[in-house]
Amino acid sequence: MSNILLLKKSVNLSLIFLFSYFTVHILYLLFTFALAYLIDLPDVTFYFAYIDYNIEAFTNWSKLKIVLLYGFPNLMMLLSAIIFWVAMKKLSFKYDPKMKNYLLLSMVTCLAFVIGNFIAAPYTAHGIAVVASWYYIKKEVLFIVCTLFWIAIPVIGWCYSKTFMRAAYSRSFLSTKWTRIEFLANTFLLPFMLVSFFMALLLILYPGYNLEYYFSIDFIRVFSLFGILIFIMIFNFNKRYISISSNRELERINYTLFFVGLISLAIIYLSLFIV
Repeated sequence: MSNILLLKKSVNLSLIFLFSYFTVHILYLLFTFALAYLIDLPDVTFYFAYIDYNIEAFTNWSKLKIVLLYGFPNLMMLLSAIIFWVAMKKLSFKYDPKMKNYLLLSMVTCLAFVIGNFIAAPYTAHGIAVVASWYYIKKEVLFIVCTLFWIAIPVIGWCYSKTFMRAAYSRSFLSTKWTRIEFLANTFLLPFMLVSFFMALLLILYPGYNLEYYFSIDFIRVFSLFGILIFIMIFNFNKRYISISSNRELERINYTLFFVGLISLAIIYLSLFIV
């Protein structure tokens, strides 16, 4: 019976993780799409994997437009994380565990997008690297500044280690170091791995996108999120006395939500596929 309950929880958390990552991914593209229109780029098209525009036909570049297109989406991701955080603080794991986890994971994913975009900048030729190039920032300076963003990964893990652990509904999950690690691994890390693999397939199989793009852009974001989850587990290794709520809603699958959610994601993906 316990294995069945664990499977149900993994299915629920995987679906929640998929919803949150999908939402943040589309949000980032939406911000980029809106800013591309704002600076009057020609032939702007919204695809699931990327925003396409005719960069060669556009000659009216300025430093402000470069910042808006290549730097401002990161600020919008940061603002989105704050909005998700404010909404999350109004809910509890006792009464709204699914929505609470959705907002929590969405917030952390937004932060992972920002961190990933910065730590990849010294090694890529897009995003923050383009802004740095237009402002004549030396590679060494860019490398030092972007390296500092690695520190944000353990900091976020430390700040939200207790919050993630409050998803537990029984003191048995807090009893030893390894039961806490096992709970976090089954509840968050396993669904994250499944969703990451699924999202990677959606992106890599998308026309015009390939492994090179994935590993230079999206993989860095996934790696940042993975690092945050690992540090959350590390900081929960020592015994923590926290308040938890005995709500086992995550072990009950809402089949209507399950199928409606997956159908909605499929419609969005296919709609952007055939644009």
